Amino acid sequence: MRLRSAVLGALLVPCLLGWLACGGDDGPRCRRLALGFQPAAGLEGCSVVDGAARVTLGDVTGEGLGLAPGGSAAFDVDVPEHGELSFVLAAGLERPATFRVELDDYGILECKVPAGARERHVLELPGSGRARLSFSLGIDGAGSDRPGGAIFEPVVGPKPAPATSDPRPDVVLFLADTLRADVLERYGGAAELAPNLNALAAKSLAFECRSSATWTLPAISSLLSGHAPPQHGAVAPDRALGADVITLAEEFARAGYRTAAITDSFFVSRRHGLDQGFQWFEEIPQDRWDLSATLARATELVARDDGRPLFLFVHTYRAHKPYRVGLEEDPAPFEAAWAATAARAGATKGPERTAFYRSEADTYRSLYERGVAGLDAEFGPWFAALDAHGLFERGLFVFTSDHGEAFGEHAEMWHRGHTWDTQIRVPLFLYSKALAARAGTAPTLAAHLDLARTLTTWCGVDPASDWGGENLLAAQGPGRAFAFRLETETDGKRAGEAALFDGRRKVYARFEVGGAAPELAGAFDVGVDPREEEQDQFRTDAAWPREVFAKLRPELEALLQARSQGEEVELDEAARKQLEGLGYTGDEDH
Repeated sequence: MRLRSAVLGALLVPCLLGWLACGGDDGPRCRRLALGFQPAAGLEGCSVVDGAARVTLGDVTGEGLGLAPGGSAAFDVDVPEHGELSFVLAAGLERPATFRVELDDYGILECKVPAGARERHVLELPGSGRARLSFSLGIDGAGSDRPGGAIFEPVVGPKPAPATSDPRPDVVLFLADTLRADVLERYGGAAELAPNLNALAAKSLAFECRSSATWTLPAISSLLSGHAPPQHGAVAPDRALGADVITLAEEFARAGYRTAAITDSFFVSRRHGLDQGFQWFEEIPQDRWDLSATLARATELVARDDGRPLFLFVHTYRAHKPYRVGLEEDPAPFEAAWAATAARAGATKGPERTAFYRSEADTYRSLYERGVAGLDAEFGPWFAALDAHGLFERGLFVFTSDHGEAFGEHAEMWHRGHTWDTQIRVPLFLYSKALAARAGTAPTLAAHLDLARTLTTWCGVDPASDWGGENLLAAQGPGRAFAFRLETETDGKRAGEAALFDGRRKVYARFEVGGAAPELAGAFDVGVDPREEEQDQFRTDAAWPREVFAKLRPELEALLQARSQGEEVELDEAARKQLEGLGYTGDEDH
């Protein structure tokens, strides 16, 4: 069931003027104008990717057309009988502009666009057949090499016809960055900390899950690409996911899905290549983080129903450093604790500095949990509204995180450290009315590498042939997972460690990319010893560590083979300050 104005009007901002329903398998298909766009020559921020024009304007990157100040563009389109044109108009300059749309020289829209506006338009198209459609932006400043405005998500199609909308299910993938699994009751946490998420997990199909890495960029790159970190190469702050990697969003888009994302930026960004395949990719800058506002924007994206099924990715740093408490998301208590600890630590480095932060682990854990409680309080009403209006009758809601957070366990703080379960064990649960009969905890261990294949298969979309993982909804047996930590050594070679799971049995391996074969380095049965605090089974007479390593080693060696080199990212001074604000610099992070 698709969300429409009749059921979501109370949740939406006034600029959402309507929805355009186009046919699915039983009706006429939408014709996306983006496939015919060519960017203006020399216009900064515009490009063509896989035959579709892309434009970046402010916080948004997506398929569409960039208009220079005082510029215009025209295209030949096929107009169906009783046709409509829908699009989002964004203004990027600091003064008002006049925007005009014409069809065969017949004016169908002329309006004043306030500076910085973002408006949804749905326009009736007169006549039918082949016609010339043009857009123009009247504003002083012609000749600028930057877009003065942009036309996002342009679609020409028939008037709304819900009966012929594409019947395939919508998918909403929600990623709460830095959320340890054990803050939720389903995974051993307290019932009172996150009651909304606990209630949702209780009526979902929940999995024990392991991330692919201990920090954001490689972990989310793996989730969205179906490739392990050594394969995709986005493994350092100055590396991006390569354009040669096929992403989950790209496969959904090629299958006719509308693909959209709203993220808290930095690593989850166009700069780091994670916008690939998203027709709308919106990044919220750090100085404007506000989960309630992000969720409202996500609701708008859901409501832009044009008849195609939706794949929506929502990412938030709400539980990430700096831990923000209360609905007001106040960072002051964290900042005060951080300053006090740093003052005590003085000029110490490495493990000595980490020890000062570890001595205050209970303080930081308390602030973190207050941030988790705030996330839960903001998430609950938003999800309840979507669910109440039927989005998940057939659609699928997926909740997960990219990594955990350490508070003194194994002498570590925060994340980006070793592949202990404190940093790679994450929640994963799938909710749909169509899955109600399977609610509970699945017996199979899940990995983030499984998600791309699972979600596309659920929707009847062919997964990319080179993706790893398996379809979790058809999986049997104990399951397996692989997590990686990569380090660059002084000679330029890349070495690291991997955690390999055969169900609840976990072994550690050390390796050098392109070097000698990986070696067994440790083992824990996390079903018996979930904190990995008892004796390392590799150091005992137990036979199973060597058996598990021998079983999983061929797959590990395959995952260590690069499929992409990634792409280089240049971080300017502003980006480095943001990186520091997120806690990704300095010895205290490990």
